Formats: sequence, C-alpha cells, structure tokens
Amino acid sequence: MGAAPELEKFLAERNPYHDLAHYPRDPFHRTSSRILIEGIGLKNIPPEAVLFNGNGSYGAGDEVLRYLSLVGYRPFFVPIYSFPNVKQWAIRHGNQYSPVRASALSPEKALEAILELPPNKLEKSIVYIDYPNNPFGYANPELTRKLINYVASSGGVPILDMAFGEVLGDEFREALQFNYDNGGIGLASLTKTQGLAGVRLGYAILPAKLTQNGYSDEQRMVFGVNDEAERV
Repeated sequence: MGAAPELEKFLAERNPYHDLAHYPRDPFHRTSSRILIEGIGLKNIPPEAVLFNGNGSYGAGDEVLRYLSLVGYRPFFVPIYSFPNVKQWAIRHGNQYSPVRASALSPEKALEAILELPPNKLEKSIVYIDYPNNPFGYANPELTRKLINYVASSGGVPILDMAFGEVLGDEFREALQFNYDNGGIGLASLTKTQGLAGVRLGYAILPAKLTQNGYSDEQRMVFGVNDEAERV
C-alpha cells in the first residue's frame, strides 16, 4: 500500500548528511526497543529481548538460526508450506533443513504434521512457523498456540515469523506475547509496517533463556541497524 503520507514531509525535512556523520548514541538500540515494546503493547518484555536487524525479519531470522545452531539446536523442522528462503538459513549455518511431510497439500495440514512428530524428535530442535502463512495468508490462532506449546514443552524452540502479522489486528500482539511467554522466538518487520521496503528493518524478540545464557554478551553485535533506518 506504500508508506504513510505523513512520512513524506518528515523525510523531506531531514538532514542525513548531518545525522549520518555521527555514531548512534545507543549501539544496543535500547530506546527504540522500548518504543517498539510499548507501541505494540507487549507486557513484561525487557528491551534486551529485542534484536534489531538491518535486513528485515529475514535477516533477524538468519541471525537467530545462526545462534541456535551454534549452541546445538538441530534439526530445523519446517512445514512444507512455508516461506522458501528459510532454507538458506539452514544451509548458511550448517543446520539440517527438514521439511515435514503432510497428509494433504494445505497450510493447515502442514502445521498439523508437526504435531505428529514425537516429543523426542523435537527435543533441542528448531521449528519454523510463519503466521500468517506466506503466501497463502492462512492463520489459525488455536492451532498456532497448540503448536508453540507442543514444541516448547518437548524441549525445542519455535520460531514464529510474523513478518505480515499486523494484518491480524490484535492477534499480532497477542500471538507475539504468547510465543514469548512460552519460550519461543518472534520475528517481525518494521519495513512492512511502515510501507518502506527499502528500509529493511526487522527484529526478533528473544525469550529469556536465550538472552540470559550468553547471547546478550559477546555473541550480540552492536549497531544492528543503521541510523537512517532507526530514525524512520
């Protein structure tokens, strides 16, 4: 649909020559993280849980898969109806890309097939869920929560990709909150929210078990997004 009209005047009046000549004051983007959390309406999520990425939700997903692979989470289970580029994440980081076959060719059956995997197969695994489904737009709140619970209780990590999640209205906030509260990783995009595809700004929301086990130390790079994108 394009960017919000009020952004045109804001961008036209900017002076990027001056702004880009200085390092960002907050290399961890804590202020922006707080604005994001409060703006969505999420509760009891600290700013360090937010990980910004300068290549959209796609780049944020690549980074979290890198870290999960590094600390031994594998394989990478993916419903057969899923965003196809997630295969690149697995290949780039030496993980086992594992599409899960379903009883019928539909986004719903693809998700249900994950529930048929035994818990011992899901332990220390990663399960990808795009919600709503890309490109079909299928969204089932009850099934999605059941899947998040099943994966997490089996010792795996669900990755809930909500790159287009704002189309779900209040469910966008509620699903992100449920996923965080149950140990999952959420992915989303500010690029699509603002209708500015060239900004390429996305983020991940990490559960406490990841931010408290070392990721917030030397594994976490500073300056995750450039000043131009953060300002927008």
